[in-house]
Amino acid sequence: MHLLDGTQAMIPAETFGPGLFRLVLAGFVMVSHVSALNVGEPAVFVFFMLSGYWVSLMYLHKYAQHPHPLRVFYLSRFLRVWPPFAVAVVLSIVTTGVVTGTAPTQFLAGLPLFGVASTGLDALNVSWALDIELQFYLLLPFALVMISGWSIGTLFILSVLGAVVGWWLFLTIGLKTVLCYLPMFAVGMAVAMGDIKFSKHTVALSTLLFIFVIAVFFINDTLRAFFIKTRPSPFNEEWMTMALMLLLLPFVAWNVRQKSGWLDAHFGNLSYTVYLLHYPVIATVSTLMGGGLTRSEKLILPLAVAVVSVFFYIIIDRPSEAFRRRVMKKQFGKVPA
Repeated sequence: MHLLDGTQAMIPAETFGPGLFRLVLAGFVMVSHVSALNVGEPAVFVFFMLSGYWVSLMYLHKYAQHPHPLRVFYLSRFLRVWPPFAVAVVLSIVTTGVVTGTAPTQFLAGLPLFGVASTGLDALNVSWALDIELQFYLLLPFALVMISGWSIGTLFILSVLGAVVGWWLFLTIGLKTVLCYLPMFAVGMAVAMGDIKFSKHTVALSTLLFIFVIAVFFINDTLRAFFIKTRPSPFNEEWMTMALMLLLLPFVAWNVRQKSGWLDAHFGNLSYTVYLLHYPVIATVSTLMGGGLTRSEKLILPLAVAVVSVFFYIIIDRPSEAFRRRVMKKQFGKVPA
Protein backbone atom coordinates (compact mmCIF):
# COMPACT_ATOMS: atom_id res chain seq x y z
CA MET A 1 0.00 0.00 0.00
CA HIS A 2 1.29 3.46 -0.86
CA LEU A 3 1.17 6.15 1.78
CA LEU A 4 1.04 9.02 -0.65
CA ASP A 5 -1.53 9.24 -3.41
CA GLY A 6 -0.05 9.93 -6.81
CA THR A 7 3.57 9.30 -5.84
CA GLN A 8 4.01 6.00 -7.66
CA ALA A 9 5.54 7.71 -10.67
CA MET A 10 7.82 9.84 -8.49
CA ILE A 11 9.07 7.08 -6.20
CA PRO A 12 8.95 3.46 -7.44
CA ALA A 13 7.51 1.08 -4.88
CA GLU A 14 10.78 -0.60 -3.87
CA THR A 15 13.27 2.16 -4.63
CA PHE A 16 13.82 2.91 -0.96
CA GLY A 17 11.97 0.27 1.01
CA PRO A 18 11.91 -0.12 4.80
CA GLY A 19 14.64 -2.75 4.69
CA LEU A 20 17.08 -0.63 2.70
CA PHE A 21 16.33 2.31 5.00
CA ARG A 22 17.37 0.26 8.04
CA LEU A 23 20.54 -0.86 6.26
CA VAL A 24 21.39 2.78 5.49
CA LEU A 25 20.88 3.64 9.17
CA ALA A 26 23.25 0.82 10.17
CA GLY A 27 25.70 2.26 7.65
CA PHE A 28 25.55 5.63 9.41
CA VAL A 29 26.40 3.93 12.71
CA MET A 30 29.40 2.33 11.00
CA VAL A 31 30.51 5.67 9.52
CA SER A 32 30.43 7.13 13.02
CA HIS A 33 32.95 4.51 14.14
CA VAL A 34 35.41 5.08 11.29
CA SER A 35 35.33 8.87 11.30
CA ALA A 36 34.96 11.92 13.52
CA LEU A 37 31.35 12.40 12.41
CA ASN A 38 28.71 11.98 15.09
CA VAL A 39 26.07 10.42 12.85
CA GLY A 40 25.64 7.10 14.64
CA GLU A 41 23.52 8.31 17.54
CA PRO A 42 20.96 10.04 15.26
CA ALA A 43 20.64 6.78 13.28
CA VAL A 44 20.09 4.79 16.48
CA PHE A 45 17.35 7.21 17.54
CA VAL A 46 15.57 6.63 14.23
CA PHE A 47 15.90 2.88 14.90
CA PHE A 48 14.04 3.52 18.18
CA MET A 49 11.33 5.34 16.24
CA LEU A 50 11.04 2.40 13.83
CA SER A 51 10.86 -0.09 16.69
CA GLY A 52 8.03 1.91 18.24
CA TYR A 53 6.14 1.51 14.97
CA TRP A 54 6.97 -2.02 13.83
CA VAL A 55 6.91 -3.82 17.18
CA SER A 56 3.68 -2.11 18.27
CA LEU A 57 2.09 -3.09 14.98
CA MET A 58 3.28 -6.70 15.33
CA TYR A 59 2.01 -7.00 18.87
CA LEU A 60 -1.41 -5.51 18.13
CA HIS A 61 -2.04 -7.45 14.93
CA LYS A 62 -0.44 -10.78 15.85
CA TYR A 63 0.66 -11.49 19.40
CA ALA A 64 -2.29 -9.83 21.14
CA GLN A 65 -4.55 -12.41 19.48
CA HIS A 66 -2.73 -15.33 21.14
CA PRO A 67 -4.15 -16.85 24.37
CA HIS A 68 -0.75 -16.21 26.03
CA PRO A 69 0.40 -13.01 24.33
CA LEU A 70 3.11 -12.00 26.79
CA ARG A 71 4.87 -15.36 26.79
CA VAL A 72 4.85 -15.72 23.02
CA PHE A 73 5.81 -12.10 22.34
CA TYR A 74 8.73 -12.15 24.77
CA LEU A 75 9.94 -15.48 23.41
CA SER A 76 9.80 -14.21 19.84
CA ARG A 77 11.71 -11.01 20.61
CA PHE A 78 14.32 -12.90 22.65
CA LEU A 79 14.94 -15.41 19.86
CA ARG A 80 15.26 -12.62 17.30
CA VAL A 81 17.65 -10.39 19.24
CA TRP A 82 19.71 -12.47 21.65
CA PRO A 83 21.19 -15.49 19.78
CA PRO A 84 22.97 -13.44 17.04
CA PHE A 85 24.01 -10.91 19.68
CA ALA A 86 25.49 -13.60 21.93
CA VAL A 87 27.43 -15.18 19.05
CA ALA A 88 28.74 -11.76 18.00
CA VAL A 89 29.92 -11.00 21.55
CA VAL A 90 31.73 -14.32 21.93
CA LEU A 91 33.34 -13.99 18.49
CA SER A 92 34.43 -10.44 19.33
CA ILE A 93 36.04 -11.51 22.61
CA VAL A 94 37.79 -14.51 21.05
CA THR A 95 39.02 -12.50 18.05
CA THR A 96 40.35 -9.75 20.28
CA GLY A 97 42.19 -12.36 22.34
CA VAL A 98 43.78 -13.90 19.24
CA VAL A 99 44.78 -10.56 17.72
CA THR A 100 46.00 -8.75 20.85
CA GLY A 101 46.89 -11.66 23.12
CA THR A 102 44.41 -10.50 25.78
CA ALA A 103 40.75 -11.52 25.67
CA PRO A 104 38.41 -8.97 27.33
CA THR A 105 36.43 -11.66 29.14
CA GLN A 106 34.83 -9.06 31.43
CA PHE A 107 32.41 -8.37 28.59
CA LEU A 108 30.88 -11.83 29.06
CA ALA A 109 29.01 -10.27 31.98
CA GLY A 110 27.11 -8.22 29.40
CA LEU A 111 25.61 -11.27 27.70
CA PRO A 112 22.26 -10.95 29.53
CA LEU A 113 21.98 -7.55 27.73
CA PHE A 114 19.77 -5.96 30.37
CA GLY A 115 21.83 -3.35 32.17
CA VAL A 116 24.56 -2.94 29.54
CA ALA A 117 23.55 0.69 28.93
CA SER A 118 24.23 1.41 32.60
CA THR A 119 27.28 -0.77 33.25
CA GLY A 120 29.19 -0.15 30.01
CA LEU A 121 29.93 -3.88 29.61
CA ASP A 122 29.53 -3.47 25.87
CA ALA A 123 31.77 -5.74 23.79
CA LEU A 124 30.23 -4.52 20.53
CA ASN A 125 30.10 -0.82 21.43
CA VAL A 126 26.46 -0.75 20.31
CA SER A 127 24.87 -3.16 22.78
CA TRP A 128 23.59 -0.31 24.94
CA ALA A 129 20.91 0.37 22.32
CA LEU A 130 19.85 -3.30 22.33
CA ASP A 131 19.47 -3.06 26.11
CA ILE A 132 17.14 -0.08 25.58
CA GLU A 133 15.25 -2.03 22.88
CA LEU A 134 14.70 -5.01 25.19
CA GLN A 135 13.43 -2.73 27.92
CA PHE A 136 10.96 -1.31 25.41
CA TYR A 137 9.80 -4.81 24.43
CA LEU A 138 9.34 -5.68 28.10
CA LEU A 139 7.11 -2.68 28.77
CA LEU A 140 5.28 -2.48 25.43
CA PRO A 141 2.31 -4.84 26.08
CA PHE A 142 1.45 -3.01 29.29
CA ALA A 143 1.99 0.41 27.70
CA LEU A 144 -0.37 -0.41 24.82
CA VAL A 145 -3.15 -1.26 27.27
CA MET A 146 -2.49 1.82 29.39
CA ILE A 147 -2.38 4.37 26.56
CA SER A 148 -5.38 3.01 24.65
CA GLY A 149 -7.66 5.95 23.92
CA TRP A 150 -5.07 8.60 24.68
CA SER A 151 -4.64 11.49 22.30
CA ILE A 152 -1.37 11.81 20.40
CA GLY A 153 -0.58 15.04 22.21
CA THR A 154 -1.05 13.45 25.62
CA LEU A 155 1.11 10.49 24.66
CA PHE A 156 3.95 12.71 23.44
CA ILE A 157 3.87 15.10 26.41
CA LEU A 158 3.96 12.22 28.89
CA SER A 159 6.79 10.59 26.94
CA VAL A 160 8.80 13.81 27.27
CA LEU A 161 8.11 13.88 31.01
CA GLY A 162 9.20 10.24 31.13
CA ALA A 163 12.44 11.21 29.38
CA VAL A 164 13.05 13.90 32.02
CA VAL A 165 12.65 11.27 34.74
CA GLY A 166 14.87 8.86 32.80
CA TRP A 167 17.72 11.34 32.46
CA TRP A 168 17.37 12.34 36.12
CA LEU A 169 17.82 8.68 37.09
CA PHE A 170 20.87 8.39 34.83
CA LEU A 171 22.50 11.58 36.08
CA THR A 172 21.83 10.81 39.75
CA ILE A 173 22.39 7.06 40.08
CA GLY A 174 23.81 6.07 36.67
CA LEU A 175 20.78 3.98 35.66
CA LYS A 176 20.01 4.33 31.96
CA THR A 177 16.57 3.09 30.99
CA VAL A 178 14.17 3.21 28.05
CA LEU A 179 12.63 6.28 29.67
CA CYS A 180 15.58 8.37 28.42
CA TYR A 181 14.51 7.81 24.81
CA LEU A 182 10.77 7.42 25.32
CA PRO A 183 9.76 10.21 22.88
CA MET A 184 11.40 8.31 19.99
CA PHE A 185 9.50 5.11 20.75
CA ALA A 186 6.30 7.02 21.50
CA VAL A 187 6.05 8.74 18.09
CA GLY A 188 6.53 5.38 16.36
CA MET A 189 3.82 3.86 18.54
CA ALA A 190 1.51 6.78 17.73
CA VAL A 191 1.96 6.26 13.98
CA ALA A 192 1.14 2.55 14.37
CA MET A 193 -1.81 2.88 16.73
CA GLY A 194 -3.37 5.89 15.00
CA ASP A 195 -2.50 4.75 11.47
CA ILE A 196 -1.10 8.24 10.97
CA LYS A 197 -0.39 9.28 7.40
CA PHE A 198 1.16 12.45 6.05
CA SER A 199 0.48 14.11 2.71
CA LYS A 200 3.21 14.07 0.08
CA HIS A 201 3.68 17.81 0.58
CA THR A 202 4.22 17.36 4.33
CA VAL A 203 6.73 14.56 3.73
CA ALA A 204 8.62 16.60 1.16
CA LEU A 205 8.63 19.82 3.19
CA SER A 206 9.63 18.18 6.48
CA THR A 207 12.43 16.26 4.77
CA LEU A 208 13.70 19.42 3.09
CA LEU A 209 13.48 21.24 6.42
CA PHE A 210 15.51 18.46 8.04
CA ILE A 211 18.19 18.71 5.33
CA PHE A 212 18.23 22.52 5.66
CA VAL A 213 18.65 22.37 9.46
CA ILE A 214 21.48 19.83 9.17
CA ALA A 215 23.15 22.04 6.55
CA VAL A 216 22.92 25.04 8.89
CA PHE A 217 24.54 22.99 11.63
CA PHE A 218 27.45 22.09 9.35
CA ILE A 219 27.85 25.60 7.94
CA ASN A 220 27.93 27.33 11.32
CA ASP A 221 31.28 26.92 13.10
CA THR A 222 29.68 26.69 16.56
CA LEU A 223 26.82 24.40 15.60
CA ARG A 224 29.13 22.12 13.58
CA ALA A 225 30.59 20.83 16.84
CA PHE A 226 27.33 18.95 17.41
CA PHE A 227 28.25 16.55 14.57
CA ILE A 228 32.01 16.46 15.23
CA LYS A 229 33.04 14.08 18.00
CA THR A 230 36.42 15.75 18.57
CA ARG A 231 34.82 19.10 19.51
CA PRO A 232 32.68 19.90 22.58
CA SER A 233 29.02 20.20 21.63
CA PRO A 234 27.15 23.40 22.56
CA PHE A 235 24.01 21.36 23.35
CA ASN A 236 22.90 18.33 25.29
CA GLU A 237 23.46 15.87 22.45
CA GLU A 238 20.73 13.37 23.28
CA TRP A 239 17.94 15.94 23.61
CA MET A 240 19.04 17.86 20.53
CA THR A 241 19.33 14.64 18.53
CA MET A 242 15.80 13.60 19.50
CA ALA A 243 14.48 17.01 18.45
CA LEU A 244 16.27 16.85 15.09
CA MET A 245 15.15 13.31 14.34
CA LEU A 246 11.51 14.21 15.02
CA LEU A 247 11.70 16.30 11.86
CA LEU A 248 12.04 12.99 9.98
CA LEU A 249 8.81 11.54 11.39
CA PRO A 250 6.73 12.21 8.23
CA PHE A 251 9.41 10.55 6.08
CA VAL A 252 9.59 7.58 8.44
CA ALA A 253 5.78 7.24 8.43
CA TRP A 254 5.93 7.25 4.62
CA ASN A 255 8.85 4.82 4.38
CA VAL A 256 7.37 2.11 6.62
CA ARG A 257 4.40 1.85 4.26
CA GLN A 258 6.45 1.27 1.11
CA LYS A 259 6.39 -2.15 -0.54
CA SER A 260 9.17 -4.50 0.52
CA GLY A 261 10.23 -7.28 -1.86
CA TRP A 262 12.48 -10.21 -1.04
CA LEU A 263 15.68 -8.21 -1.60
CA ASP A 264 14.49 -5.34 0.57
CA ALA A 265 13.57 -7.83 3.30
CA HIS A 266 17.13 -9.22 3.21
CA PHE A 267 18.51 -5.68 3.41
CA GLY A 268 16.44 -5.09 6.54
CA ASN A 269 17.56 -8.31 8.20
CA LEU A 270 21.18 -7.72 7.18
CA SER A 271 21.09 -4.33 8.89
CA TYR A 272 21.01 -6.09 12.28
CA THR A 273 24.11 -8.11 11.41
CA VAL A 274 25.96 -5.01 10.19
CA TYR A 275 24.94 -3.22 13.37
CA LEU A 276 26.25 -6.03 15.57
CA LEU A 277 29.53 -6.71 13.80
CA HIS A 278 30.83 -3.47 12.35
CA TYR A 279 32.69 -2.23 15.42
CA PRO A 280 34.53 -5.50 16.23
CA VAL A 281 35.48 -5.86 12.54
CA ILE A 282 36.72 -2.26 12.37
CA ALA A 283 38.74 -2.69 15.58
CA THR A 284 40.24 -6.00 14.44
CA VAL A 285 41.20 -4.83 10.94
CA SER A 286 42.65 -1.58 12.33
CA THR A 287 44.77 -3.52 14.81
CA LEU A 288 46.04 -5.91 12.15
CA MET A 289 46.96 -2.93 9.94
CA GLY A 290 48.92 -1.29 12.72
CA GLY A 291 46.36 1.38 13.66
CA GLY A 292 46.49 5.03 12.70
CA LEU A 293 44.91 4.35 9.31
CA THR A 294 44.97 6.99 6.60
CA ARG A 295 41.76 8.04 4.88
CA SER A 296 42.49 5.83 1.89
CA GLU A 297 43.32 2.87 4.13
CA LYS A 298 40.03 3.33 5.99
CA LEU A 299 38.19 2.56 2.76
CA ILE A 300 38.95 -1.13 3.36
CA LEU A 301 36.96 -1.09 6.59
CA PRO A 302 33.43 -0.92 5.05
CA LEU A 303 34.42 -3.70 2.65
CA ALA A 304 35.63 -5.87 5.53
CA VAL A 305 32.41 -5.17 7.44
CA ALA A 306 30.31 -6.06 4.40
CA VAL A 307 32.11 -9.37 3.79
CA VAL A 308 32.05 -10.50 7.41
CA SER A 309 28.43 -9.38 7.85
CA VAL A 310 27.22 -11.34 4.82
CA PHE A 311 28.96 -14.51 6.04
CA PHE A 312 27.55 -14.05 9.56
CA TYR A 313 24.11 -13.36 8.10
CA ILE A 314 24.15 -16.60 6.10
CA ILE A 315 25.78 -18.84 8.71
CA ILE A 316 24.36 -17.49 11.98
CA ASP A 317 21.52 -15.01 11.59
CA ARG A 318 19.42 -16.79 8.96
CA PRO A 319 19.45 -20.20 10.71
CA SER A 320 18.67 -18.46 14.00
CA GLU A 321 15.72 -16.63 12.42
CA ALA A 322 14.51 -19.85 10.77
CA PHE A 323 14.53 -21.53 14.20
CA ARG A 324 12.54 -18.62 15.68
CA ARG A 325 9.98 -18.92 12.91
CA ARG A 326 9.59 -22.66 13.55
CA VAL A 327 9.07 -22.03 17.25
CA MET A 328 6.50 -19.31 16.54
CA LYS A 329 4.70 -21.49 13.99
CA LYS A 330 4.41 -24.19 16.63
CA GLN A 331 3.12 -21.69 19.21
CA PHE A 332 0.48 -20.26 16.90
CA GLY A 333 -0.39 -23.73 15.64
CA LYS A 334 -1.72 -24.43 19.13
CA VAL A 335 -4.23 -21.59 18.85
CA PRO A 336 -7.78 -22.81 18.10
CA ALA A 337 -9.14 -21.64 14.76
